[in-house]
Amino acid sequence: MTSFWRACQLVQAKLAAEQATAKAKLEADSVAEQARLAKEYEELKLAKEREIEELRHSHEMEKMHEKFKMGEAAKQNQLKKAEPTAGFITAPKMPYFDEDKDFMDFYLNQFEKFAVSQNADKTTWAC
Repeated sequence: MTSFWRACQLVQAKLAAEQATAKAKLEADSVAEQARLAKEYEELKLAKEREIEELRHSHEMEKMHEKFKMGEAAKQNQLKKAEPTAGFITAPKMPYFDEDKDFMDFYLNQFEKFAVSQNADKTTWAC
């Protein structure tokens, strides 16, 4: 009978070793699966972060473009307002030149400064 018990013990030991091996393999597979899932999660997280960053960048570019367009429109409006109407300056007028009391060089210098300050086109200075 002892050989029978001995055989039973060997079978039980073998069964226990197989169970331990199966359990270790299952745990290893589980760890590998968890690692794969963690990697997949990180990849998805990075993809979403990139997508969000691209959307932010696109939004910022749109805002900058709108700001630029508004600035350009404001500049165009200022230029239109600054342009003289029909070649005449609509700003305060310079006094007429009086030969008896004015010097020509001084008067021309004063006229040039005045015309430049009023954004007058040089082609219309002689009109």
